[in-house]
Amino acid sequence: MERIQKSQTANLEIDFNKCPACYWNQSAKISYLQRFVIIHSLLYYEFDESIIPDTKFDVIAKQLYKVQKEHKDSALKSLYYYALHDFNGSTMFNVVQKLNRKDYAYLTEIALKVLKMYKEEKSETF
Repeated sequence: MERIQKSQTANLEIDFNKCPACYWNQSAKISYLQRFVIIHSLLYYEFDESIIPDTKFDVIAKQLYKVQKEHKDSALKSLYYYALHDFNGSTMFNVVQKLNRKDYAYLTEIALKVLKMYKEEKSETF
């Protein structure tokens, strides 16, 4: 497993100081992080695809855990809190199964579009 310095992990986190995210409230930021980890979990656990390094996923999962813990009131208002209320930053294995049908279908559609774009971009570089 790749070892990285603590200072390097900040470069892997989602930067909410850049526009348009700089205008988002805390709940929107949490929802974005939730969506990110759910989509990449869908790709990994449901479709056996990984398009980001494990290290990046781990850093963003820990960022989500930290932000949800620090901003509990905003986390309660986030889109996917019902599926991530007990998320501790480690595994996302069972989170996909906690999604309701509508969210599962919606996020799976996004995941498949992201995967398609990734594969198209990857094929253009060869």
